[in-house]
Amino acid sequence: MTLESGDYERAQKTFRALLLQRFDASSGITKAEVFYFLAVVSEKQGDKAKAIQMCERALENDTALEKARELLAQLKG
Repeated sequence: MTLESGDYERAQKTFRALLLQRFDASSGITKAEVFYFLAVVSEKQGDKAKAIQMCERALENDTALEKARELLAQLKG
């Protein structure tokens, strides 16, 4: 995965492209998780404000996504 290899720009493009897809049970990833991963990428790139925004969007899509809640608390803390 490009995120794990540190290719954050490519990872960001990939996750943004995923947002254009229709999500269902067979997708393997949820829209909330895509926003979470975009938050991780933004945080790694040093864009804290964008990372916070992406965490908030993740939680809007899935209030139970604990990893997004934890990252948001870390970013705001």
